Amino acid sequence: ALFNFSPLALTDAWAKSGEGTLGARRAEQLLRRMENLYAEGDESVKPTANSYNAVISAWARSGTRCAYWKAEELVNRMWERYESGESDVRPDHCSFNTLINAISKSQREGKAEKALRVLRRMDKLYQGGYKYARPNEMTYTSVLNSCAFTFVEDDLSKRKALDVAIFTLEELQESHYGNPNHVTYGMFLKACANLMSTDDDRWRRVVEPVILQCRRDGYVGELVLKQLQDAAPEHLYRNILEEVVDRDKMTLVKLSDLPEEWRCNVHEKRSWKGRSGRELKRQGVLALGRTET
Repeated sequence: ALFNFSPLALTDAWAKSGEGTLGARRAEQLLRRMENLYAEGDESVKPTANSYNAVISAWARSGTRCAYWKAEELVNRMWERYESGESDVRPDHCSFNTLINAISKSQREGKAEKALRVLRRMDKLYQGGYKYARPNEMTYTSVLNSCAFTFVEDDLSKRKALDVAIFTLEELQESHYGNPNHVTYGMFLKACANLMSTDDDRWRRVVEPVILQCRRDGYVGELVLKQLQDAAPEHLYRNILEEVVDRDKMTLVKLSDLPEEWRCNVHEKRSWKGRSGRELKRQGVLALGRTET
């Protein structure tokens, strides 16, 4: 065997190592090595979609400035190989969702519009019969995340990002791809807080109906409540809570103070409960050079 460990396990370990750019580079080095060995005839290290997705995830987690285009390059590479006949590397919703995640974490100008274009690509592929690109709630929530973390000064850029946020939430609410959850609503409110001033009339016209729908859906979670407390105009915050919370206690509201039906569908959890990169290193899993000749 050329590897002491499964090549996929190695790339996945580096992707989740917490080593930032180093982890992403090592993961991509392993993928390149797998590609080369497979091209030379070694079927045992044939890359799969999971191999590529692990590396895309590594770049998305890296925090480096080049993460977005590295992730996009890998998705495009997957597509080229798939179209050339390698069905095992077809891009799927995980590939595209992770690309959007990389976009959202970048400092790229216009990243909200770029994330929406990836969603549009997924929708077009799925509607055209490519079932592996079906968007889901995470796809839409990741686009909203790109809006929420758009930091620009000029009004035009803010308006464009806000338009993306409003359009994205409305499309999810009306689509057959899923429904908003507590994270979706929270990210939408965070986008509004970041992109609108407190005297903007859209808090009343656009945001208040969304919050009321969030209540009806039972998705008022910690993120939603925090955005209401920290960023919403005071009059909106009081309008939302005054029927269930005494006026003199509104600044101290906890999630448990809200009616059960407002939060009955919220299930907070960590996104990944895997082992730390340090633990994996102790076990030798991340030793890139540990191969047999």
